[in-house]
Amino acid sequence: MDDDKQITAEESSDGTIVITILLEKFSFDSHRLFKQSYAKYTEGKNIVIDFKRVVYIDSSALGMLLLMRETCGAEASKISFVNYRQIKRIFEVANFQRLFEMK
Repeated sequence: MDDDKQITAEESSDGTIVITILLEKFSFDSHRLFKQSYAKYTEGKNIVIDFKRVVYIDSSALGMLLLMRETCGAEASKISFVNYRQIKRIFEVANFQRLFEMK
């Protein structure tokens, strides 16, 4: 898989931004790709992050999610996680359900 295809971002017809992480390991190594995936979107967008292939997430990736939340405007944007079953426990321990919508 090409590096530029490992994280994708698309805007749906209703204006929601869907970011799909196609990596099995979501870590600091994917920082650049992750930031590029949401950098062009401004505050007020609904964002859905799809973790369908992720089986490992480290603390730097958690930090990247928090930074994205801050950058996109935590109060103005709604950020939801989907397909995170394999890493659910990590989000629970980090108390992310208080910061993100877990679908």
